[in-house]
Amino acid sequence: MLETHKYRIVPIAALVLGLVGAALRLWVLSTAFEPATGLPLEGAVSPWVLLVFSVAAGGILLFLSQGKPRQKLDGDTAFAARGDMVYMTLMTAGALLVLVSAVYGMFAFAAKAQMSPLRIVLVVAQVPVTVSMLLVGQNNYRCLGKGKESFAVLIPAYAGCLWLVEAYREHTADPVLLDYMYLLMAIIALVLGIYFQAGFSFGRGKLPRTVFFSTLGIYLGCVALADGYDLSTSLLLCGMILYNLASLSALLYNAGRKRRRLVSPKDLPPEPPELEEFFREGQTGEEEKAEDQENLNREECSHEQGE
Repeated sequence: MLETHKYRIVPIAALVLGLVGAALRLWVLSTAFEPATGLPLEGAVSPWVLLVFSVAAGGILLFLSQGKPRQKLDGDTAFAARGDMVYMTLMTAGALLVLVSAVYGMFAFAAKAQMSPLRIVLVVAQVPVTVSMLLVGQNNYRCLGKGKESFAVLIPAYAGCLWLVEAYREHTADPVLLDYMYLLMAIIALVLGIYFQAGFSFGRGKLPRTVFFSTLGIYLGCVALADGYDLSTSLLLCGMILYNLASLSALLYNAGRKRRRLVSPKDLPPEPPELEEFFREGQTGEEEKAEDQENLNREECSHEQGE
C-alpha cells in the first residue's frame, strides 16, 4: 500500500470512514438517550452499530498501514514536502485552528472565571503548539534540514497528554461512559500518532505504527466532533486532525518513492591518459595565446608612447 500514487488514498480513506462514523454518532445521540435525563435507553441498537463499524474501520486502517518504506526515512526525509501547497495549507490551517481555540479559551475564562487550573495550562500550552506546527511545516515545505532531533515535533505530543488528563477530569463525574469515550479515544490515538511521527526525528521511526495511529486518530476525531463539544475543544480537535492529515500524506509519499542515488565524483571512473594529455595540451595552447596577446598589447602601448 506504499506506492507513490496511493499516498493520498490512505488519508482520504480515514476521512471518509470518519465522516461515516460521525453520521452514525449523530444517529446514536438522537436515538440512544432519553431526552429528559440523558441516560442511555435500554435495548438501543445504534451504539452497537457504531461500535461494530468502529472495529471494522480500525481493521481496515490497520490493513492499509502495513508495508515497508522504499527508502530510509529520518526526520528530514520522512516528511519532506518541498513546494507541496496542499501540505503547507493543511499545516497552516491546523496551526491557526489551535491558536483560535486558545484565544477562545482565554476569552471564555475571562468571561466566566470558572476554568480549572489544568485547563488554563492547556490553553497557554496551545500557543507553543501553534508555533511548533508552523516551524515543522516550514522545515518540511522548504526542506531546511532541521528535522533531526527537533524538539518542535514533541511539543504537540506533550500538549496532547495535558489535553487527555483535562478531558478525563472534566468528564469523570459523568456516569455514562458513552458520552465521552470517543473523545478520550480520539485524543489517545492523535497523541500516539504524533508521538510515532516524532520518532523519525530521533532515528526510531516505525512506519506501520505511525500510519495506523495517525489514521485512527483522524477517524476517531471525526466521530468525536459529532458530540458537539464547546468551541475550544472542537477547534483543537480539528487542528490536530489536520496536523495528522498533512504529516500522514507527506510520510506516505516519501515512504513510497525510491530515493535517487547521487553519484559522487569519487565514484566516477578515471579519465583515459589520452584525454588528460589532450586537455593539458589545449590548456597550454590557450595560455600561450593569451601570453602572446598580452605582449603584443604592451608593444603597441610602448610604440604609441614613443610617437
